Amino acid sequence: MSGGYVDTFPVIGDVDGDGQPEIVVPARVGSGAGAVIFSASGAVERTLVASGDVFYGTAPALADLDGDGVPEIVLQTNEAVNVWRGDGTPLPGWPVLVGPGTWLESAGPVVGDLDGDQRPDIAVLVLQSSGNAGDVLVLRSDGTRLAGFPNRLSGLGAGAVPAIADVDLDGRNELVVAGNYWNGMSGYFDKVWVYDLGGAVPHGLVEWGQFMGGPGHQGVSSRRIRPASTAAPTAPRRTSPARACRSRRRRTGIPRSPDGRGPAPARPTPARSS
Repeated sequence: MSGGYVDTFPVIGDVDGDGQPEIVVPARVGSGAGAVIFSASGAVERTLVASGDVFYGTAPALADLDGDGVPEIVLQTNEAVNVWRGDGTPLPGWPVLVGPGTWLESAGPVVGDLDGDQRPDIAVLVLQSSGNAGDVLVLRSDGTRLAGFPNRLSGLGAGAVPAIADVDLDGRNELVVAGNYWNGMSGYFDKVWVYDLGGAVPHGLVEWGQFMGGPGHQGVSSRRIRPASTAAPTAPRRTSPARACRSRRRRTGIPRSPDGRGPAPARPTPARSS
């Protein structure tokens, strides 16, 4: 690892399915971009080399793209969208090149089902290195492009990390894109676009819906960390009939004889004097 970025956004999740959380930190790897995976104790587990470069920083996403219950690592650079499994191998179909002549600026990936097929899609902004136009790009989990994308927006400018949510509560997830357009004059002129791509209701999960994951921007995967192994159930202990009988008497409050082998003899009732 050569060093970090001006803007560094670490994220946390069990990316290799070992039952322990890992910390994924975007970093310069050699002369290019990438990420480093740390264990919870701070040890370097592996280093990821990305396609493309990053100028100032990038915010990764964690999402289960192949349905195995373990989140993959999604990292956008100026020229590409990269996806790795936690063992460091690229997911088939990735990286996807989006350049040349593009840059990351303020963007980052978000992940959720946008077309109702119950599979996660990755949405990114592809910003032009000159001018104020840019593209909205939606990619399926296998790296292919969703129909109708990229979609060119005039006035996208430096953009921002998009968001995925069901904003009109109709059971379908929408994609929300914010612009950051500067026309050379003092001040910024922002715009917001909302995409509703339809599809069967209800849509699937939103895995990573905003910058750093969700409304709280915690940077933690929504996938629950599962124990790596579960102890085998122990066989029930055999109990002798006598012990079982004594146990029942203890639970029911039946008095026992001094030797514990039977009920205690009945106590005589004192006679009442007339």
